[in-house]
Amino acid sequence: MNSEIKAHKSSNKLDSLSIFFPAYNEAENLPTTIQNALDSASQITEDFEILVINDGSSDNTNEVVTRISEKHPQVHLINHPQNMGYGAALITGFKNATKAWTFFTDGDGQFDVRELANFIEFTQDYDVIIGYREKRNDPFVRILNAKGWNLLNRLCFGLQVKDIDCAFKLINTDAVQKIINSTTSFGAMISAEILIRLKRQGYAFKELPVKHFPRTAGSPTGAKPSVILRAFREMARVYRGDLGPNWAQGVNTFVLIGILNTITDIVLYLILSRFVTGLIFHLTWSKGLSFSISLVQSFVLNQVIRLEQQATFIHAIRFMLLGIASLSINTSAMYIVYNTLGWGEFVAVVSATTVTFIWNYLATKYLLTKN
Repeated sequence: MNSEIKAHKSSNKLDSLSIFFPAYNEAENLPTTIQNALDSASQITEDFEILVINDGSSDNTNEVVTRISEKHPQVHLINHPQNMGYGAALITGFKNATKAWTFFTDGDGQFDVRELANFIEFTQDYDVIIGYREKRNDPFVRILNAKGWNLLNRLCFGLQVKDIDCAFKLINTDAVQKIINSTTSFGAMISAEILIRLKRQGYAFKELPVKHFPRTAGSPTGAKPSVILRAFREMARVYRGDLGPNWAQGVNTFVLIGILNTITDIVLYLILSRFVTGLIFHLTWSKGLSFSISLVQSFVLNQVIRLEQQATFIHAIRFMLLGIASLSINTSAMYIVYNTLGWGEFVAVVSATTVTFIWNYLATKYLLTKN
């Protein structure tokens, strides 16, 4: 367990506990869920709070929780002005937790909050205690989706947990609040991203079985095509970000710089070849000059965006030599396609740009950054 974390009191008690429920149209389920949470929390600690994150519900979730909070001051309602998604609700819950440990589960009544008591003894040795559904009571398609999702996260990020999206997790508050501002997901990828970030920070994990019950009311959203599509988009973004492998980050950044340089190159080429006297009839010269200017831009962008460090003399020389090689390839391709093969200006420009783009990627990857 991380040495900074000392949030336990004994084997079956906590110093303090925050419980929160993301809720979207769960007015029928919340009274029972909140009451079970009140009963469980009072047996675990004397200092607790229960937060309901109302994610823009269109039913009477707001009124139901408000009535309960009037009787139980430990219950607090946090309203999103509109439906912002499951991930946004989780982020709101974690950010607003004020106790030593934070537990969350869904407000749909598919879990028994009283099973939280089984998790407490493990807080002495673990920072993240997460449930996995012993027998999942969901339609076959949702179960199949979940298995595929778990496999994808294992392959892409090395996240080896039994049930990523099981909404029954107890996490040390200090630990989760250290990483929550770094998350980029607001949809179905949020649980995976939080766990990946906690794993990468070296926090100790424990997995325990929990019971899972059929949904009896409310509005499920997880199997909607729009939700699934957004999840894949978020996974791709996380993969290209700081949690993905170095090569994925490199490709993403290289493409960004390459697009900017290509735009500069082509715009300058059109200006030089159309409006500058002396270059109108020498398209290869126009292409060489426009590409040379884009090389200077490339050097600056690589320093600012990609390399993020001050250029050394050796690095500058290496970049210049690669730039000369790129210029030679670019102008040669332009000359061969336009003058020798006679395939037309448009084909020549596209061919020269494509060949140079491929060369630049390989040269940058293996000769310049070696990454």
